[in-house]
Amino acid sequence: ISKYYKLIENAGKNKELPFRYVAMMLDRKLTREGKEQIYGTQVYMQMVNNPKTGKKEPFEYVLPIKDAKNVNKRRKKAGFDSTVEENAQRLGVVYKVYTQDQINDIINK
Repeated sequence: ISKYYKLIENAGKNKELPFRYVAMMLDRKLTREGKEQIYGTQVYMQMVNNPKTGKKEPFEYVLPIKDAKNVNKRRKKAGFDSTVEENAQRLGVVYKVYTQDQINDIINK
């Protein structure tokens, strides 16, 4: 993704593709680098142990977002037609703001 991001970014700047695609690629690039995403487009699922039952269960979440309280303003400006909450719901995920430390705590229980 890092290899192609500049190409996608330039295409967005030149109006060759909608900016929301640039935003999605940026979020994917950032999350793969272990950084917070900007537009809240990336979700993840992994199996975690339920401490009550001892069984593995899916944990689905929106990856951490930088300045999450203003994400929907950024999404609208970028051309998305849904909020981060609506997008998460569309993907079958209940939206909740998590920090990476909180996610690590859940995963490592």
